[in-house]
Amino acid sequence: MSRKDKLFSMDRINVTSTSHMSADADDIELHSNNANRLVFRPTIVSNPNDPTASVDGRFVWQRKGQNETWEDSPVVGLNRLKTGEGYNLPLKAAEVKKLYARLADLYRIHEVAGVPSGETSFLRLNSALDEINDLTEESLTEFFNANRTLGSSLTSRLLRWAIQTQDLPDLITDLERVGEGALDKLRSAINVGSLENYVRFWTENKDQSKESFWQRELTNRSYLFSQIYSWPFVLISGNLYTGGKNIHNVGGGLADFIVQNSRTKSIAIVEIKTPTTPLVVSSTYRNNVATISQEFSGAISQVLSYKEQLIQKSDSRRFNTEDEFEAFDPQCAVIMGNSESLDRTQKRTFELFRQQLKGVEVITFDELFGRVKQMLSFLSEDQSSQDVEESPW
Repeated sequence: MSRKDKLFSMDRINVTSTSHMSADADDIELHSNNANRLVFRPTIVSNPNDPTASVDGRFVWQRKGQNETWEDSPVVGLNRLKTGEGYNLPLKAAEVKKLYARLADLYRIHEVAGVPSGETSFLRLNSALDEINDLTEESLTEFFNANRTLGSSLTSRLLRWAIQTQDLPDLITDLERVGEGALDKLRSAINVGSLENYVRFWTENKDQSKESFWQRELTNRSYLFSQIYSWPFVLISGNLYTGGKNIHNVGGGLADFIVQNSRTKSIAIVEIKTPTTPLVVSSTYRNNVATISQEFSGAISQVLSYKEQLIQKSDSRRFNTEDEFEAFDPQCAVIMGNSESLDRTQKRTFELFRQQLKGVEVITFDELFGRVKQMLSFLSEDQSSQDVEESPW
């Protein structure tokens, strides 16, 4: 077993209540052979006379039955001993140590949980983790500062456990108990970390030219749609059929994304291309005037066509979705291209063209992620100012 396995190894202790004042724990096997074994059978008890004396128990000899299961041997009472006779129950040092350790576990269970009710399982941490658990906050901070990899791993596991096993209100209450401002600090740190991941994702994938890739990744990062519209939104569909098929069942439209105002139920249509989709053609038209690309004008026409179809069939029950929405005058957006690839003349043509568009918001991928960078910069500065304000220096 490796050092890491030893550090995180755990034994399970099962406890079953027998009354509101007692609960039997697993037998503690002290020594055994193929036919017989000696166990200590502990019971956690509520002792009003001495609350710290919380474990009863007895030694039991067992023998293996016909079904290969351990069965208690018949008990001979002390009153049946003859004069001069007695019991001799020798224990080796290792067996005494094991009994001591397991009894200490049961005392700790009582200290933390009292007499458990029903059937309960506890995990016994080995001595290394037990020592970490007993450290003061100052010593724990010093330990994790010196072992950042271990600290990061434990933090991730604890957060996953907290999210999976607790109700969110209870988790928030627990975080608030940590100290004033702790929840705000954690929220700010999470937001900063999340935005940093967005920026890193853009840096690593700005040359990705597959539209299916961006459809999938924007679905997984729907927060980015909040950088287009100022109202509170929800993503209600990707690739929503907008109608338009003819009698031969061809020609139908599939909008890339439909987002919805969570307050008014009004929807907006988002059409996406890729960062490598050209915004203007490489050659100029005349007098240093660039020409809008066919892909750009096509995307505008496409999203406006989806809008028309949605308005004509504005009853949400006529679409393949159970979401309720209103399509009075859907806003439209197109995400495509990368303005960083344009020269000054091309940027001028691009800006003049998109500023004249009515009802269609055009945003390039670098602008979309640029807004995330601005938010990250704001949060990072805010976090730094909080750290300065709280610093004793």
